[in-house]
Amino acid sequence: MSNDKFIATKDLNEVTRIHSNPKYSMWRYEIVDGEHRFYSPNYKKEKTITFYHGGATKDFTLDSIDIYRPSIKQGKNYAGFYMFGEDKRDKSFNYAEMANSRLGINEAGVIKIEVDVKANIYQIQGGIGKIDRLKKEELEFYKNQGIDIITGKSFDGQQYVLLNKDVIKSIDFQSMEKRYNNDEIINENAQQQDNYMTLEELEPLLSEDGYFFLGHGTGRRGNSEEIVESIFSEGLRTKDNSLSLTTIGLSTPSSELKKIYKEIGLPEPNIDDLKKQLNNWQHLDSKKIIIARIPTEYINQMADNTDLGGEKYGAFMIEEIESNGKTTNYLDPKFIVGCFDVEKQVVKLNKNFEKNLSESSLKKMKENYKKTLEKTQTRLKDLEEVLIMNELNDNSEQIIDDNISRNKYNI
Repeated sequence: MSNDKFIATKDLNEVTRIHSNPKYSMWRYEIVDGEHRFYSPNYKKEKTITFYHGGATKDFTLDSIDIYRPSIKQGKNYAGFYMFGEDKRDKSFNYAEMANSRLGINEAGVIKIEVDVKANIYQIQGGIGKIDRLKKEELEFYKNQGIDIITGKSFDGQQYVLLNKDVIKSIDFQSMEKRYNNDEIINENAQQQDNYMTLEELEPLLSEDGYFFLGHGTGRRGNSEEIVESIFSEGLRTKDNSLSLTTIGLSTPSSELKKIYKEIGLPEPNIDDLKKQLNNWQHLDSKKIIIARIPTEYINQMADNTDLGGEKYGAFMIEEIESNGKTTNYLDPKFIVGCFDVEKQVVKLNKNFEKNLSESSLKKMKENYKKTLEKTQTRLKDLEEVLIMNELNDNSEQIIDDNISRNKYNI
């Protein structure tokens, strides 16, 4: 939909064309329900724009907003006061839920923020995740350009970062009880829509150092949405309780992997190479490839590489013990990024994936990691005892042979 005062489109190529055209340099830009909207300076729109910020308490006021609010992600310092639009309202409640869990309280909720419709909203350049890694200097740069709010795509969806508190018309605290208030809740159909991204859009995530990416083909019988959704919700079941025997390392373009490839004389990995790898999956003509991301810090490097019993990758597994005593390992959905669809050439994102692990998830992973180290210690101790017994047996046999020889030759 477009005219000389208002343009609305979902075509990303059209969005890029408009952004690069000087004619529209003064037009205000925003994203509403996945639609990119451009408004001319003469366009009149009376109502405000609604945003949500999760994790605040009811004593939160306008003075409480710190536009340079510090945060630490992957051990690095970033900044920004983040908000979600109406279509991602529930994401704010997720953050409030995590705040309550982390602080051991139940008072945290969501701040509903009404912003002047004339606010200057600017889409920053960069792929998924760029909006999550803003430094104070960058925020000051955009603010000095007269921009009120910047927006970009994170793995949680479109996010907005406030730069100018003067555009705020009102704020209102909403407790967790209002999470599913029918008068406030976002459009149910929009909430249930599948979220897809291309590999190119996911490149910032796939390029992060400190992680190991694995692929698992679902096989001919697993090329259905039902199987994929089951894996997203229940986890990825591993054959023989081993992740090593059932997955393949992916050629992702991280600086760490590029360095390794260079050292062994191979071309540096890139997104095109990854796409070829996924499109030519060797396992049973799989058309859907599960993509997992695990922190290398918690891989048990001392474990047997076969990973039997989840010794090497057990930190990321869910153990289920059946009535007959058999143990089955599942890769926790929190570590499953999504599923590459060969036919659609996109990645269906897993809503249960945690780009930044919650406090409870991090605690569980550390507990599981400790168990993997104990498994290794037990195995090595048992192996040492077997070697000692074998050595004793060999010595005993040698003594017997020597005695037989002495008797034979009357030595």
